[in-house]
Amino acid sequence: MPTAASAPPTVTTTPTIDTTTVIKNPGMGWQLYAEEFSSPLADATTFWNQVDPYASAATTLYLRVPWSRMEPQQGVYAWNSDSNYKALVQGASSRGIKLAFRVVVDSQDVHQQATPQFVFDAGAQGYGAASNTANKTPYLTDPVFRTKFANFVTAFGAKYNDSAVVDYVDANGLGWWGEMSNIQGMSATQSTDTLNWVSSLYAGSFNKVMQAVNYPTASFSTPDLDAVIGKYHFAIRRDGLGSTQWLPQEEKDRIRSRFDSGTTVLGENCYQNMVTRTSNNCDSSYAQPSLTGMLERVVDDAKYVHANTLDLRWPQDDVPLWVRDNPALVRDFALNGGYRLALNSASWPTALTAGSTFSLTQTWSNSGVGRLPNDQGGWNGKYRVAYALLDNAGAVASRWIDPVGDPGNWVKGPSYTSTLQPHFDSVAPGSYRLAYGIVDTSTGNNPAIALANSDTIVNDWHVLGETSVSAPVVVSSFPELPTAQAGWISDQKLETAWSSVKSGINFPGTIDVDYGAPQTVRGIKLATTYGQGQGITNLDVQTWDGSAWTTRVAGAMPQWNTNSATPEIVSIPFSETVTTQKIRLVVRAANLQWGNFAINELNLDSAPVTAQVSSRTGNGSPAALIDGKIETPWATDNVGVAFPSTLDVHYPTPRPINKVAISTTYGQGQGPTIVDVQSWNGKAWVTSLSGATLTWPTNTANPETLTLTLPATIVSSDVRVVAKAANLQWGNYAVTEINPQ
Repeated sequence: MPTAASAPPTVTTTPTIDTTTVIKNPGMGWQLYAEEFSSPLADATTFWNQVDPYASAATTLYLRVPWSRMEPQQGVYAWNSDSNYKALVQGASSRGIKLAFRVVVDSQDVHQQATPQFVFDAGAQGYGAASNTANKTPYLTDPVFRTKFANFVTAFGAKYNDSAVVDYVDANGLGWWGEMSNIQGMSATQSTDTLNWVSSLYAGSFNKVMQAVNYPTASFSTPDLDAVIGKYHFAIRRDGLGSTQWLPQEEKDRIRSRFDSGTTVLGENCYQNMVTRTSNNCDSSYAQPSLTGMLERVVDDAKYVHANTLDLRWPQDDVPLWVRDNPALVRDFALNGGYRLALNSASWPTALTAGSTFSLTQTWSNSGVGRLPNDQGGWNGKYRVAYALLDNAGAVASRWIDPVGDPGNWVKGPSYTSTLQPHFDSVAPGSYRLAYGIVDTSTGNNPAIALANSDTIVNDWHVLGETSVSAPVVVSSFPELPTAQAGWISDQKLETAWSSVKSGINFPGTIDVDYGAPQTVRGIKLATTYGQGQGITNLDVQTWDGSAWTTRVAGAMPQWNTNSATPEIVSIPFSETVTTQKIRLVVRAANLQWGNFAINELNLDSAPVTAQVSSRTGNGSPAALIDGKIETPWATDNVGVAFPSTLDVHYPTPRPINKVAISTTYGQGQGPTIVDVQSWNGKAWVTSLSGATLTWPTNTANPETLTLTLPATIVSSDVRVVAKAANLQWGNYAVTEINPQ
């Protein structure tokens, strides 16, 4: 029997904190503006020529435009037909600048009618704008307007529901300047209904992009706004920064209280055209005591309310005023606004055993005034702390993602210390570099957040230091199994087989694997070639509890379907998840066509570490999809579920998979009915099974499981179920477990 390995030495690293480099990250930073109110949308060439000397300060181009710019004729969209608009957007893309949008429907102060004429031609009712009565604004309760606008937002989302392109979308655009004020023709009840309608519309169409809502507003009550912010995890957008008249202290304190309750704040300074504007009769604090003094108030207000974003505003004079004339203020907010995450320290063992769990203690901090908006809008907690083993070429040999800790909860002031139990499966013995990062679990689990650490960086991973990985210790009571080849069953190579001699095998016998440290598993996977000729056919699986062996599966009878050189994998699940350092196979029988039996690989079936969903959660948690309990549900909300809807399962390392089991309750009422199965190949999602139909036999609380068999075995650490349709008896769909096998 193998003995337990002694604990390897532990090393503590304190990465250098970078306090001077400007960091650009999603959902934060300085913004450029392209607005269309008193004059047409800026000429793209002129715009970029004006801002190019200063554009490096910006992370986002905010487009505040009328609906009639985006859809001048029904079904004709600016992103397809407007060459100037396309050039403006392409200019941002080519400079590494993301987009943000507000689409305005109220014609107040807009040089053209903000709502397209085809809406009124179809029968929508409205009223003339105060600034120009010839330009109509629709009544927001009008059913024709709502239908046409819903069609637009759906198309808008189909084009821009992509967080790699769009940083955020304002989920309103109603009222004067899209700021949700001065709206006519609404009772209090209609106001609540309108806010719920437009919020649901944007939330359903932009389920992968952060959304924001003005807060507070004149036309919608604060309790109603608080309700939609809580329901849809909206960020809040507050203008007027720098104005003592329009942003008094009590308003700033109200915004701070929303931040303290977990809401992300997007800030906007009070005015534009600051250099050429000679007076401002509506605000006595304008340009007092000077333009620079006013800008100082803007930055101070932004930091006070914990803003993630701030605007450089118009290109003609505002952008140079900020970037050229007041660079210290721009740098102040770039370094202190938003979030600025750093790893303060980490302790880990200098030697690891492949597949074993080890202890890693980490401490993180956030020196920015804002927060990573991880739960806002459509992000759904996709950013997670991860650790990886990098090989000599810098490639990821294995990675582990923290399924519990949420960097979106980190705010300025405290340090955040936790002890994790990572495990790196399927790693060949050798020397590696242990690295860390915050990854995007929705797009391949690669580092996606720039950190305020000065480390060696390899392929976006921050390197902590050197470590080594050794193979598990394997021993057997079978004298017929060559000792020298024992390591082949854990070398992560399906083509190498541990084979017995070809005569005189005496059953039963044991094969013990010691992983050097405890690890949590829910079964094993056996791989062999020529399974019908030399595969094991009867065995027990046992685990070591520290003093004795416990049988987890008795009399398992693997069914081998082939007799070829292509490796075949059989899963043997446990009835419950188990933590153990050692696994024992008690082999009782095998196919002996050639007088021998063989095992190519013995893998532990570790539980998946994270689950990610694209649809908004209405009940339960995505973690329920991988908790091993088919009775615990995850469900979407019941507010306009958008298809396709994705459910991703991530393992620490690639594994062979040939089946995917999907479980639910009340299947005929809320089960998915048409799905694809995809896997991540390191660069893109690849479809393995398309348009599979799920027919649920009952509509009861008893869990049901349907298993999809893939056309061929895939090897991946990430499996995606794409729900294309579902039973929506109650407006939602639900899944209780996804089990790739």
